[in-house]
Amino acid sequence: MNPIPMIKNSRKIQRGAMLCEASGNPENLLTYLPEIRAKGYDAVVFFPTVGDAVILEPLCHEADRLGLSVWILTGYMKYQEEYLVDHPEQRLVLAKDAHDQDALSVASWGCPFHPKFKARYFDLLRTFCKYPAITRIALNDEAFLISGCYCAYCREAYRSEIGGEMPCKPEPCAADWEDPVWREFLHWRILRWNRVHGEMADVIHGENPSVKAVFLTSPCVELWLNPWRTGVDLSTMIEQIDGISVDPYYT
Repeated sequence: MNPIPMIKNSRKIQRGAMLCEASGNPENLLTYLPEIRAKGYDAVVFFPTVGDAVILEPLCHEADRLGLSVWILTGYMKYQEEYLVDHPEQRLVLAKDAHDQDALSVASWGCPFHPKFKARYFDLLRTFCKYPAITRIALNDEAFLISGCYCAYCREAYRSEIGGEMPCKPEPCAADWEDPVWREFLHWRILRWNRVHGEMADVIHGENPSVKAVFLTSPCVELWLNPWRTGVDLSTMIEQIDGISVDPYYT
């Protein structure tokens, strides 16, 4: 009997240096790139916000010149506080806020499904994809849905797609998990979450097919909590994006 040959796949471990300019002058990062390349790193990692796109372009050109890849971390739902002050209708509305008399959201995150909030982020992704050396864009920085979003847009989406009023349970009890209406809502919420990240991947691939779209997650979504509470099911999300990433301090 001939032994079955073993197939050995060789994968290179890539090292990325995450850079943050604490002095408030991000252009200073340009001076670090030659040293990073000399130390044998494969990539540099930046976490640009909406206003940083201008400084990111020369960083990408210099990285490209040095033969470094660029990996981008993006916030999406988070770090948009100033914008949301002027656009409160685009805020994430938690279940507990929906029960308040005025139904005003106190969340500092944006609604990931709101068309205008999405469009703003999609434009940013398209801008990043035009820059050289970018090979990976991480989406949404450890975000999840907590109790869900009960903004006016999401309530109307539920009525249109499922029918009736969206179930609202800030602290579900054991009996709620046997309720078919509640379980259908949770399933809808997960599918909707995956769909919006799939849209992000489509935007990236449509602009530059060589750039990978990965979800930047934390252990809370499937270890500390679970997908039914967070709305994040990584096993089905991966079918619509290119990969999963975690922040370095979790590894």
